[in-house]
Amino acid sequence: MAQPVVTIMARNRKSIRGSIVITCILIAVFCLLSFSAFLDKASAAPVPWPADIGTDIGVNLPPDYEPSGVVWSPKYDSLFLVSDNGNLTKLDTNGNIAS
Repeated sequence: MAQPVVTIMARNRKSIRGSIVITCILIAVFCLLSFSAFLDKASAAPVPWPADIGTDIGVNLPPDYEPSGVVWSPKYDSLFLVSDNGNLTKLDTNGNIAS
């Protein structure tokens, strides 16, 4: 015997509603996990600069050198700079170009 159309539609609404609820819960969990990962990175302890205060590190760079990025590496005890042209330069704690 065929089921009435109203019963089939009611079941489909419940199924769709359940899918929407599950999707919203998954999105909320993903957002919470992403935010907690961001907090872990934001709370990382900064690494202090090992050189004396006031060290001028740009003296040994070419006059047309335009750094677009810089990062300190505690492993190598050096500062790495990348120029707008893509050149990578390694500086020691006194601003000397290291090999």
